[in-house]
Amino acid sequence: MIKFNKKAREPSWLSRRVLLEKERAELKASTLEKLREDTIVEGVVKNLTEYGAFIDLGGIDGLLHITDMSWAVSTTPRRCSVGDKVKVKVLKYKRRHRAGPRSG
Repeated sequence: MIKFNKKAREPSWLSRRVLLEKERAELKASTLEKLREDTIVEGVVKNLTEYGAFIDLGGIDGLLHITDMSWAVSTTPRRCSVGDKVKVKVLKYKRRHRAGPRSG
């Protein structure tokens, strides 16, 4: 947190986290508008697991399953490292809508 006071009687606070969350939400909304099945997108490897790699596609994460990484049989995702930029094809995408408040 950063104290931000412009001649105010009471101290004001500006949270960097709030700003980062807002930027991330805007990036996510932009990515979701463009995301379609069978498109090729660029992302960054965020995490590797025994079953694949999680790719940051711009505010949202996608799973690159280990069976989709190579034609060869493999048990670990060795073809990429955390932080690598990769191009991936969106095979399946299901848009989820948040349910609004129920009227009752």
